[in-house]
Amino acid sequence: MGRTLGNHSRKQIHTTRKLQWRLMGNSLGGASMQQLHQLERQLSDGLILIKEKKDAMLFEEIVRSNLKERGCDYE
Repeated sequence: MGRTLGNHSRKQIHTTRKLQWRLMGNSLGGASMQQLHQLERQLSDGLILIKEKKDAMLFEEIVRSNLKERGCDYE
């Protein structure tokens, strides 16, 4: 059982690393058109989430700065 679990873990690590390389734009040579479209969609969705988080953090920083100017503490 332990050997099977070890093999399963190694396969998961290999699959995860392969996906990471693809997300970074490497090892795309064997990818099908469908896989490339799926990867592009995942990257686009990820960028949207990153931009939303960045905008929320920027907005929070602006609010904090405005409150600080008025002499209020923001916490």
